[in-house]
Amino acid sequence: WVRVVDANGCYNTASFDLIVKPLPAVNPTPSPYAECESAPGESIFTLTNADSSITGGSPGMTVTYYQSLADAQPGNPNFISGPFTSPSVTVYALVTEAATGCSIVTPLDLVSVPIPVLGTPTPIEECDDNNNGYQAFDLTPAGDEAVNGQSGLVVTYHETIEDAQNNAANPIPNP
Repeated sequence: WVRVVDANGCYNTASFDLIVKPLPAVNPTPSPYAECESAPGESIFTLTNADSSITGGSPGMTVTYYQSLADAQPGNPNFISGPFTSPSVTVYALVTEAATGCSIVTPLDLVSVPIPVLGTPTPIEECDDNNNGYQAFDLTPAGDEAVNGQSGLVVTYHETIEDAQNNAANPIPNP
């Protein structure tokens, strides 16, 4: 109840409801969001790609990202927009549920993954044994040299740099 009194001592009362609305249900420990380096020590992160990891795909939620926990407050205009270039860091996701207007903050770890350091393959030479301008090559020695002793790498071979850089679906099937 609320009571309002004027200067003459006259008063009136009214009731009102107290409604406790639930916070959005979010993943309090979302999986780290990893991207390969775009420059030494940093990656380009499209943070909206992490939304479903945080919200569990629940509809009606808005996710806004901030560089600090202190900034992750409703209405703060200092949010991260567009692609975010950064080293490995923790950002903070402010999740607001449209139906209730309630918000909650959860951390998101961004991981800048170093790209493999390639060795320099030695040129592979073969003789044209039938003078037709073509010869079969075994490309695996070049792959072994490119791997440079690193483990856990997958090697594919491509006819153009564009195919290799874009992870084209047409690698050379029998290197």
